[in-house]
Amino acid sequence: MSEPAQLVVRVPVSESGYRAFRQAAPPEPSAELGWDAWLGSQRYYGPPITFERLRNELCRYEEPSIDACLRAWARADDSGRARDRYDATRGEWRYLLVDFSENYGDYARVLNVLQHLARFKDGSEPGYALVFNHVWEQGAISALVRIDAGRARFVEHDTDEARAFARDAADAVERATGFWGFLGR
Repeated sequence: MSEPAQLVVRVPVSESGYRAFRQAAPPEPSAELGWDAWLGSQRYYGPPITFERLRNELCRYEEPSIDACLRAWARADDSGRARDRYDATRGEWRYLLVDFSENYGDYARVLNVLQHLARFKDGSEPGYALVFNHVWEQGAISALVRIDAGRARFVEHDTDEARAFARDAADAVERATGFWGFLGR
């Protein structure tokens, strides 16, 4: 049995860009993100997910807005420790799902929405959305999306950039869950 991965998002974005992103409708998947390469690199327990299936089935949203999607996903986090916070002082949005999913279809649905933030992002500092399994698989990365102003793309897992954000994300998960508290760390 697979265990649920964690989702950690940290994106510097202006407050107006953040609000516009939340109000936008969930997007159609775009090949520009690099879906084919990412989907082709995954190991599935069932039939592989293709970009066509992503577009025609998995990324059809019942929610009218990205805000509604994000709220629904946070409510579905069984850990009760989901976080969704915009820091106006830092100009940064953070989103955390501790008990996210073990399903690549779910990863794709969420990452499709998150990559849309590139349309609303400003500034030169990149943001990231990471799906990894810190709690059960010692930080195994399933997906890392870099979100720049005007462009989002998957990042290779075995890079300094990926490892640095994964370390920050692991700290966020540990703070949210008190994960190491019961181990005496």
